[in-house]
Amino acid sequence: DGPIPGWSLLGAGRAEGERRLADELHTSGCRQVVQGAYRRFFALNQPFLQVCTDWQLIEVDGAPVVNDHADAAHDAEVIGRLRALAERVAPVCAELGAALARFGSYQPRFAAAIDHIDAGEIEWFTKPTHDSFHTVWFELHENLLATLGIERGTEETPMTTPQPIASKDVA
Repeated sequence: DGPIPGWSLLGAGRAEGERRLADELHTSGCRQVVQGAYRRFFALNQPFLQVCTDWQLIEVDGAPVVNDHADAAHDAEVIGRLRALAERVAPVCAELGAALARFGSYQPRFAAAIDHIDAGEIEWFTKPTHDSFHTVWFELHENLLATLGIERGTEETPMTTPQPIASKDVA
């Protein structure tokens, strides 16, 4: 129930999910592929967050205010930057999908969100109740963190390799 209905895992379910993801990563033998894709994704994360901020806020008299989307040139520029990020994340998604099939849905979802935005449905940029570009990005980020056993908040910089919470994939 609530504004965003759905399910949420309890602690035991999250632990079991993480165990299964670690098993899958070990069995598939694609840890290095997923780690490399994660590093490339993470390098895009800060620029993506900035694009979202620039979409949601504009500067008026030196202060940030909520973007009312009345400035078509501003919105077009930010959407152009989002498209550029979509192009840069596409090969990351393709590599992940080739390594583990469960990652295969992200690129079509990003493309669908861009199509909606291009059709003037601007809520597909960041609205959490839609399969918006931001929603898909967040889900991919969470999936990568869970797959690699990385705790959110321990990520450092795009060039570092965050360490897994535990070596769950060692036989």
